[in-house]
Amino acid sequence: MLFRSLQPRTPPRGDLVDLGIGLAGWSADLWPILSLVQEGRRHLEQACQCITSATAPRAAAALWDGIGYLLQSADPPQALQARLNAEALWRQAGDPRWVRSVLGQAWARVHLNQLAECEAALEATADAVEASVHLKALHRTTLGSLRQCQDRHAESRQAYEEALALRRRQGDE
Repeated sequence: MLFRSLQPRTPPRGDLVDLGIGLAGWSADLWPILSLVQEGRRHLEQACQCITSATAPRAAAALWDGIGYLLQSADPPQALQARLNAEALWRQAGDPRWVRSVLGQAWARVHLNQLAECEAALEATADAVEASVHLKALHRTTLGSLRQCQDRHAESRQAYEEALALRRRQGDE
């Protein structure tokens, strides 16, 4: 049903296609909960085929972020590229959600052993995450992974404990 607006039987209005593309991207959080990550990736990749130069940047950014999220464990290089696409589109739209894309890039960079680039991404978002408990927890979790890869175990544990405390405060235990 969601993808009917993406499959042009009759030419849909641009705002309906943008809505379908954006909703596809925002659905990414749902697929792992349903244990349907591969199916989710397939649907999001199908929705990517509908992106044109006329697509609203926010809608396309949401879709690229969703793809990056679903690929983060299976294919870190592709996840990183999707997050880079999303960041550029969020920034083009003047939307502060670019921070989430950069944190997703940092996570992918840890898994690709690009530790210096990960560190730079975390530094670039340090101030921006302070306004959101969710983003701050994601930042601390990624920092914990980075410090673990750097054999800085005490700092890693501290970052993970901060992330856990933030999640508990948020109610995401």
